Amino acid sequence: MSKEKLLFVDDEENVLKSLVRLFQENNYRILTARSGREGLELISKDKVQLIISDYRMPEMNGIEFLKRVKMICPDTIRMILTGYADLDIAVSAINEGHVYKFIIKPWDNELLKVTVKRALEFHNLMIEKQSLNKKLIEKNKELKEINENLEQIVEERTQQLLHSEKMATLGQIAGQIGHEINNVLSILIGKMELLKGKKKINNKYVEDTLKVFSEQFNRLKVHSKNLLTFGKPVPSDFKNVSLKEILDKTIDNLIFSGILKYYKIDKEYENNLPLIYGDALQIDQIFTNLFINAHHSMGKNGTISVMIKVPDDKKFIEVHIKDTGKGIPKENLEKIFEPFFTTKLEGKGTGLGLTVVKKIVESHKGYIKVKSQVNYGTIMIIGFPVIKN
Repeated sequence: MSKEKLLFVDDEENVLKSLVRLFQENNYRILTARSGREGLELISKDKVQLIISDYRMPEMNGIEFLKRVKMICPDTIRMILTGYADLDIAVSAINEGHVYKFIIKPWDNELLKVTVKRALEFHNLMIEKQSLNKKLIEKNKELKEINENLEQIVEERTQQLLHSEKMATLGQIAGQIGHEINNVLSILIGKMELLKGKKKINNKYVEDTLKVFSEQFNRLKVHSKNLLTFGKPVPSDFKNVSLKEILDKTIDNLIFSGILKYYKIDKEYENNLPLIYGDALQIDQIFTNLFINAHHSMGKNGTISVMIKVPDDKKFIEVHIKDTGKGIPKENLEKIFEPFFTTKLEGKGTGLGLTVVKKIVESHKGYIKVKSQVNYGTIMIIGFPVIKN
């Protein structure tokens, strides 16, 4: 059963009765008013879907009435009825009252019924559209909140991934450092045994022995500091940094830890290198992963060539790390940045190293490229945006 409510407003009783008779059989709920003021009182108490108002009425005409209706009930369909086929009235009714239809007396019953039916269909579509728009706004708001939560989750997972790979790399470095610490302890124990066996000790011997002890203890201190720094998760700290300084420090630490101990390191740095905006610890992790990969690819006495250059466009600064290892097969080149992809023996890698490297590079708005040939080695190229003046 139809629930639509119609309001007919006319100062002539006969017109109202004719309209009521015409539409009462269509199961509409029908209200009537003899003036604009009476019509406004009705719509303030009861919402109607469609109003048909006479143009010429006392107190206020139909256009003035419908203008007020629009302010109170903007969704209500408004139609005006008049016995004067006046174009100016029609234009005024449409422009000022935002009238849906202009109907001339005497009207055609069937045409008026069709017009009202279509007007109500239009009204229902308009209400449905508003409802859908409202739901769309609510859904967009929900999606925005979900997206923000997802971004937070992704960031948390990324940090976990970074730390997980960092700890895996730490395990490899720790193994090398363990050998170095054993070497240091062997030197110290040997010196202690010699010191015990000496019956006569001169000042020069004591001085030399203390110097050896001091140097070896300093080595232990550096190893300890490197382990603590590398293993500790720290928040990002972006600032102006020098790639040359970070790269030299990474190489020194890895030589000291024993990972790069047996390789020849060739350095070629351009002069007056620009700074970049980045996190020194994260960039150190990039280089550490790449050097460890080179280490796993080469036997002893290999060569690692390190170059820092600025391409001609001056927008990026590039670090090239080249090894003389076994290289990467062509079919694997596109897979090396995929999570958990690895060709290393079990225990030699997690398959996350280059995935993490790529994520860190991208977080610095940079790029990473790889060139490799089996049995001839691999070149990793990492580009970072140059700080603009």
